[in-house]
Amino acid sequence: MAKQDPDVNKAVALQKEISELEGQLDQKRVEQRIKMQKENPDFFAGRGAGRGYGYGPGGMGMGRGFQGRGGGGCWD
Repeated sequence: MAKQDPDVNKAVALQKEISELEGQLDQKRVEQRIKMQKENPDFFAGRGAGRGYGYGPGGMGMGRGFQGRGGGGCWD
C-alpha cells in the first residue's frame, strides 16, 4: 500500500488472510475463556469491562486504572 501503484489484488488477499486469522484467534480466545470459566467459575466474578488484564489504552496489558508513572493511575 505504500507504493505509488500498489497491487490491489495482493492487498485485498492479504487483508482477507489477516481477517481470517483474527477470526480464528477470536474463536480461540472465546474457547479459552469458556474453559477457564468452567474450571474456576469465580475467576471472572466481579470483573467488569475494562478491569484487570486485557486490552487497555496502550494495547495488551493492564486495562483502565494503570496510567504508568505519574499518570494518576492506581499504582501511583
